[in-house]
Amino acid sequence: MPGMKALYERFATLPWARLCESAVHWAEEGHEVTSFEHLVMAQTVDFFLYTESGRKHFTPNGHLPQVGDRWASPELAETMRLLAAEGPDHFLTGKWAQDFVARGNELGWGVKLENLTAIPPRWSSGHRWEHKGSTVVQQSAPERQGIYCQIVLGILDELDITSIGHWSDNAEALYYLAHALRRATLETGILNDPGVFGDTTGPLTSPALIKGFADILRNAKARVDLSEHVKLTRGVPAMAASGASKQPAGSCELTVVDEHGNWVQMMNTLQSGGIPGEVVGGVPMVGSHAMNSLLSPIEGWVAGGGRMRSILSNTMVLRDGKPWLSLGSPGNVPMSPTTRPANSCPRPELPRGFGLSTA
Repeated sequence: MPGMKALYERFATLPWARLCESAVHWAEEGHEVTSFEHLVMAQTVDFFLYTESGRKHFTPNGHLPQVGDRWASPELAETMRLLAAEGPDHFLTGKWAQDFVARGNELGWGVKLENLTAIPPRWSSGHRWEHKGSTVVQQSAPERQGIYCQIVLGILDELDITSIGHWSDNAEALYYLAHALRRATLETGILNDPGVFGDTTGPLTSPALIKGFADILRNAKARVDLSEHVKLTRGVPAMAASGASKQPAGSCELTVVDEHGNWVQMMNTLQSGGIPGEVVGGVPMVGSHAMNSLLSPIEGWVAGGGRMRSILSNTMVLRDGKPWLSLGSPGNVPMSPTTRPANSCPRPELPRGFGLSTA
């Protein structure tokens, strides 16, 4: 909410209360539950069944709202009305904030009201880098994905991956892609908030380092047939050996392009804050998926006031200084194929019809 407040103060053209009208309406009147929404809730509702507030919100009649039901939340509607009247401070110092702190303290958490505004928003130009004639703009450190993508694509360029073949039908290409992804994951574990730690962005993305990674992968290829090894270790053991993270992907980056040509990307998420499984003022909370490990894509430090490292993959691609492509991750694992392309927004006047593999 501090970030939302800063955005409003800098860019808004409408009254705050006007922007909240739709939220009040849909919370009060409810919406028809879709089949996809019901699927996602059915797969995740157990998390909220441990708390009284979670059960009240997600199972108002003793069970989940069914497909086609109109699901309203009077408690959320009241919160949205107060938000409309009081502005962003309702969630920072007002009644919702006070109720949140009180509930946290009841559970033994030492959260204080001042914690909600302890880390102010920061404005930056993002992490910008060049790739095949385009400028890629992503979030800067401690967000991981900008540096991560630059390392991966840099390694694959050094290996001339497109001349080898597509990873789906070429084992060498798959080897290079998998290990480029793995290498970037390992290296970005040292990426932290430059306000608290030194900034490793430059060294991590230096051409010499990336070339060295590519050389390592060229020289590390097997010289014998490993088919039997793969047969014996595939599945769970192979995933464990790869070091793949078990943290959920979560969240979705959403893109809006208005009739005036303004581009905006935002994050739709429940992660990284709140009391796990609780619902305060009609607002469900998941908490944080941060893990205390240098190998964790979502990780923070509990002292020093720094921002946590996470995997927000908001991306805009510029050509001649103008947005051309906007990309994000699909986030929620059960997301249906028809909704995934909605997270990729090409510039309106460009030809459409590209397949996902071509894109």
